[in-house]
Amino acid sequence: MRKHRRAIRRFGLSSAIVLAGFALAACGGGHHDSPPAPAPPPAPPLSIVLSGAGTATATGVLTTILALPTTSADVSHGFLLTRLTVLLRPDATVDQLNAAARAVGATRVLTSRNGFPLLTLEVPRQASVGALIALAKTLRAQPGIATAFAARTLQPSMLPSTSAALPASSLSHLLATRFPQAWNAHTAEELSCSTRRQVPIYVVDAFDASEFAASVPFLSATPITVGTFPSDTVTAHGMRVAFTVAGQFDSLAPTGADPFPHCAVLHLVESDIDDLLTTVFVVSDAVSAETGHFILNSSANFYDPFACGDSDSDECTDANANTLESLTVKDEISQRVLFAGAVAVALKNSAG
Repeated sequence: MRKHRRAIRRFGLSSAIVLAGFALAACGGGHHDSPPAPAPPPAPPLSIVLSGAGTATATGVLTTILALPTTSADVSHGFLLTRLTVLLRPDATVDQLNAAARAVGATRVLTSRNGFPLLTLEVPRQASVGALIALAKTLRAQPGIATAFAARTLQPSMLPSTSAALPASSLSHLLATRFPQAWNAHTAEELSCSTRRQVPIYVVDAFDASEFAASVPFLSATPITVGTFPSDTVTAHGMRVAFTVAGQFDSLAPTGADPFPHCAVLHLVESDIDDLLTTVFVVSDAVSAETGHFILNSSANFYDPFACGDSDSDECTDANANTLESLTVKDEISQRVLFAGAVAVALKNSAG
């Protein structure tokens, strides 16, 4: 009987030790403590499109840079779905520009000039023109921003236009304007252009790489290209304009307006898939080296308003013109006036 009691006591003691071990393990006792929880990762740094002292005036910090052409896939009805054009307030600071850029997800400045308040921002590709316009409205509401627009390119323009009802032969009356005779009269003596200054002609238009290569043999001299012609667009407009401006005025096709094409030096400036501000700066940079007179031709204009319908994403027609808001029309006028002023200032600065 005593042996049985001692066995019970021994079993009770062993059980108590085992249960105590389980309790210590459950409480994390001993030398098996759990590692501390990892510290949370640091917050990502705020995106910056313009470096410099935060309180500095943004226009004084901006550098002189030019955007590369985009791709035709990012252009819709003349709008560049990855770009916004911005006009800064005179006192806008670096911090304000960076904060405004973050508000619309802008990633960098694409085109700018030191001391100039107009610039182009790159934004994530928008799904539609309406979404791009809405993003511009968000940007213009930010501190330091005077206004902002959905970036646009120029539309090639052919005036007067021809059609089946108005063939090109019906425009022969335009010869009465004597445009070919507008060339300087001293060249009528057929003097060699080597003894006189050749005339630089800058043609700002939409070109195509393959179409350009096929057209060069028709010209008396290979044109000087400004920038890179896109390989993913197809347009003959630019070379048609070049033929008209600098082609031989004779009865052989293609007939141009120049009685002395060997006296002309063509400079072809691509503008098809660049935003208008970048085109303005490209042209001003190109002519800045000219020390004398030159001809600047642009057979292009703005696209018609494209902000009708319920979502501002439809082309305006007679059927939906009533949905075009008056504010959109005012923006259209403001933008055209703004760029006209930008052209004037850029060309003046280029001329010194």
